[in-house]
Amino acid sequence: MFASDLESKLYFNDHSYDIFAVASPFVWIRAVHVFSGYRIFSNIIIVVRSLLRDAAIFFVLLGFVLIGFVQGFVGLDPSRGIAGFGQALMFAIRGLLQDPNFDEPREFHPLYGPFLMVVYLFFTGTMMLNLLIALFNLSISNILGERADQEYAVAMAVRTVAYFKFRRIGSGHPLFPPFNLLRLILVVPIHTILFILQVPKVKREPFIFGLNRILVELVYFPFELFTWLYLWARHRPSSKNLGDAERKAVKLSQVTDKLKSEDSEDASEKRVLAIDKIFVELQRLTDKVDKLEQVLQQGTIQAH
Repeated sequence: MFASDLESKLYFNDHSYDIFAVASPFVWIRAVHVFSGYRIFSNIIIVVRSLLRDAAIFFVLLGFVLIGFVQGFVGLDPSRGIAGFGQALMFAIRGLLQDPNFDEPREFHPLYGPFLMVVYLFFTGTMMLNLLIALFNLSISNILGERADQEYAVAMAVRTVAYFKFRRIGSGHPLFPPFNLLRLILVVPIHTILFILQVPKVKREPFIFGLNRILVELVYFPFELFTWLYLWARHRPSSKNLGDAERKAVKLSQVTDKLKSEDSEDASEKRVLAIDKIFVELQRLTDKVDKLEQVLQQGTIQAH
């Protein structure tokens, strides 16, 4: 702290704790992402993110409506100036939060002030609220409906790419929490010492790269070994399974040979039928040629 006396230190410390107290809800909301690997929590996070995006669009539109009505109230009594603008903005926001007050609009104009307030409450409380509900309903139906699988797959892909893109340990070796703190304990001090000793960059970077790689291999090795043992124990072939597999292979081979023999017999029969048909057509063509020669010979004899 830059303050010199104890009273100022306590004052700034109190304000610092106040800021942390205000930020605590957002910290716990962020902690929900720890369970994003489970599908139900992932879908909830996707829905909340979509609702916040729709709410942002809605409040932008609502801001234009709010400014328009506030300008209308200020126009009823321009003599109030900036103070009138602030007063109109405050009771417009209170009306939006279901706490309307008709006394203050009556101060701007005894007739048109309450009338404009009624129009504002109807527009924001009925039309705009129904619009927000419709947007929320559309977002929820799109995410939890037919596109639920696609939305979940996209969210998982985005988280995976973001993890490998932003959570890196020095030279591109990612580590999952809390093992990413090992960089602060091991890699950063060694890198700082080498920098202080003025080790050339050409030698320093390969050394840090190798240290990162060794660290990643040591961290991931137990998990990969456990995964391999689990999959091997679950899917290892037994003697019974091998016997069943051999019998199935023999049966499949017999069926395949039988089908091949049937196909070859059918093919040979089809070829024989095709050849017979060709011979019949050739015989017909030969008969027609003989008849044509006879006709030509008779015509030649008659001409002489």
